[in-house]
Amino acid sequence: MHAHTTTTPTVVHAPSATLAATVAATLTVEAEYGSTVAKGSRYTAAHHQATGEFAGRHIVAGGRPSPCNDPSIPLLAAGDTVLISHLDLDTVGGCLRAFAGYADLFGDEHARFWDIAEFLDVSGAHKMGSSGASDADAARIYAWWAWAKTGLPRFARDTVADATAAIVAAGDTLRRILADDAELIAAGAAFRADEAAL
Repeated sequence: MHAHTTTTPTVVHAPSATLAATVAATLTVEAEYGSTVAKGSRYTAAHHQATGEFAGRHIVAGGRPSPCNDPSIPLLAAGDTVLISHLDLDTVGGCLRAFAGYADLFGDEHARFWDIAEFLDVSGAHKMGSSGASDADAARIYAWWAWAKTGLPRFARDTVADATAAIVAAGDTLRRILADDAELIAAGAAFRADEAAL
């Protein structure tokens, strides 16, 4: 796992709208706090609002895609700031779209994986069975969930935190998962078996 370089934007986790208001963000990714959407100076990747410009395409025709599936997210550089409200696959994917060096994660061969990530983000993880995922993509999603359980940090609920290293680690892990890394896929299968046992 490598530390983030100076060319990488800084990702800031703000768990509340009040804290989000203290961050000058170039880009916001799912920085949605109820009906309050924190906006980025260059782009706002949000899709959980029922109406308005940030209504999701799962709610209204022509609405916004999930950030992980949003090709309009601009590439950012050092000195730029990305604001997030939480860490999940959709948020991570949206952030990585803004990072130089991760374009390979969003090639056509992985489009179906991100479509499933978007479906699960808006429908809930319990809808995996109706996601239409191939066995291979389901295995990749479970590998992500297995890694995320311990690989993603839990941030404090009352302070702003730097999440850049977490996004970089997640990006490197996703690269391994999308290449069907045997160790990560096996961990996902074990995670899935545990879930089934419950």
